[in-house]
Amino acid sequence: MKAEYKVLGLDNVLLGECPMWDAEQKKVRYLDILGRKSILLNLESGECTYTELNEDTGALAICADGVNLYAATSGIFDEYNNLICPFPEGRGLRFNDGKASPDGRFFVGSIEKGGGGALFCLSNGKLSAVIEGVKISNGLDWSLDLKTFYFCDTATRKIVAYSYPELKPLKTVIDFNEIEGFEGNPDGLCIDLDGNLWVAIWGGGCVVKVNAENGKILEKTHLPAKFISCPAFVGEELDTLFVTSAENGDESSLAGKCFALKTGAKGRGPFLVKAEHKNK
Repeated sequence: MKAEYKVLGLDNVLLGECPMWDAEQKKVRYLDILGRKSILLNLESGECTYTELNEDTGALAICADGVNLYAATSGIFDEYNNLICPFPEGRGLRFNDGKASPDGRFFVGSIEKGGGGALFCLSNGKLSAVIEGVKISNGLDWSLDLKTFYFCDTATRKIVAYSYPELKPLKTVIDFNEIEGFEGNPDGLCIDLDGNLWVAIWGGGCVVKVNAENGKILEKTHLPAKFISCPAFVGEELDTLFVTSAENGDESSLAGKCFALKTGAKGRGPFLVKAEHKNK
């Protein structure tokens, strides 16, 4: 499917990740992991500002009081560079994609391609592993009734549903290994108000809409960059699908840019983390 899209975002982004709608600022936030930037974008004008970060930073969450949390190489920090908790020793290269949960915690995974990584949960200043054996922790979100948690380990090419908050595996929603000739791997994801999952396809140059009940691909939207990394619904009506991408050797002139699409779907704004930071 071809969709109309608007090209947005900072130039020369190496690895876009973790977009979200900041309702207080009325702007989109996202990260350049390898470029070490936290970016704030005006959806209407396209104007971008950014904050330099000290480390490769894989995930962002907003606290209930408006303070940002960053999951970086050496740990989770608040926007004032106060360390909340260190990166768990021996659990991989760095933190990757993450989100605030409905109950105010911060879920974020690690990259450890040997399978020694995990999906972690930050709660009351303490970090605990909640899903083990992870290689490339990526997309995550919650069902509309908040009883199911969806999670993607990109290395497996699967999206798995877990009970929430127990995090017991329920079923594989979709296994891209079973789709003959499917190019690319599932990366970031988000849910719309019909309960469908929108999944960025890394290396496949597209976003797919997946029925979370039966795992069927309902739509496949092609985009002009190969390494599509993460989608989120943004805008005051949460009716714009905002999608990040990465360079990663892609010679396309739009590699690393963001794409804003009108898909006909609406989404849900990000949950907020209960205060996990120190005062400035």
